[in-house]
Amino acid sequence: MSTHYKRNHTIRERIKCSDCKKTFTSKESLRTHLYVHSEKDGYVCTLCNKCFQCSKVVTVTHTDIKPYVCNKCGKSFSRSSNFKTHLNIHSEVKPYRCTYCEKSFARLNGLKVHLNTHTGKKSFTCKLCSKSFSQETNMKRHLINIHSGSKPYTCKECNKAFSDPSTLKSHMSVHSDNKPFCCDQCGVTFKRKSYLTAHLRTHQTTPKLYSCSECKKSFYYKSVLERHKHIHTGEKLHVCKYCQKCFSFPFSLKKHIYIHTGDSPHACKVCKKKFGSSSEVTRHYNAVHLNQKPFGCTKCEIHFFSKYHLKRHLKSVHCDSN
Repeated sequence: MSTHYKRNHTIRERIKCSDCKKTFTSKESLRTHLYVHSEKDGYVCTLCNKCFQCSKVVTVTHTDIKPYVCNKCGKSFSRSSNFKTHLNIHSEVKPYRCTYCEKSFARLNGLKVHLNTHTGKKSFTCKLCSKSFSQETNMKRHLINIHSGSKPYTCKECNKAFSDPSTLKSHMSVHSDNKPFCCDQCGVTFKRKSYLTAHLRTHQTTPKLYSCSECKKSFYYKSVLERHKHIHTGEKLHVCKYCQKCFSFPFSLKKHIYIHTGDSPHACKVCKKKFGSSSEVTRHYNAVHLNQKPFGCTKCEIHFFSKYHLKRHLKSVHCDSN
């Protein structure tokens, strides 16, 4: 049991093949791989001349034969080992746990890719602009979104176009009041899974390993720390093509551009006024249409709908700069 756990569920030092430098987690895997470099006691493929330990591998590698079919999603596989690994996706079994944030994964490769978000390692580089990414899927999405120019998927509500169906599906939550993703610790609900994931970090007891040398603020991810540093350096690399105004963050520029285009998808359902983000719509709706003013002055009992307006009141009326 302990041997199985160490071999399959932990990240450890890998064994390197002396012929091709490919690495493996166990000596058994390396021995199986060595048939690739040897013609003894193996099965040689007549198409690529590679040598395999099992004749079945030779049969299925260059064909469309995929006898192992998942009865959950219909996806098929040529090898039983890949099929068994895939089945974990449909079960609650996620044996590969991240040591940084306790997130779990069904497959070891999923954990390896996730660890890049903590270490800051970006192994995948765009060949067109040299931008690096921690995940291959993000790099592929970047190639489509930035370099292809093709956006065949259009939102029926606002006519905004997208390069892939998953981004369109995620965007549709903007036009819905449905919040299907619920925090199991405090009950707060969210429109998108990514919002819930970000929120769950507020409940984490694990330490924030990445600290800013300027203000000592700490973060869970190195990438977030790097983005935060722009606050101190004053670096503003993102320029508006309409008015040349500069911004530190790409999302700030995106929100600003709505001022020029007027095509923001974030609109109040009551008065149809448009905003740069969904959070601004929520603040507007609560303040204007529900008349909610949760921020009260302790000195004169006047209430305000935002912390900013409360601070401005304290400074101008009560001469309180704190």
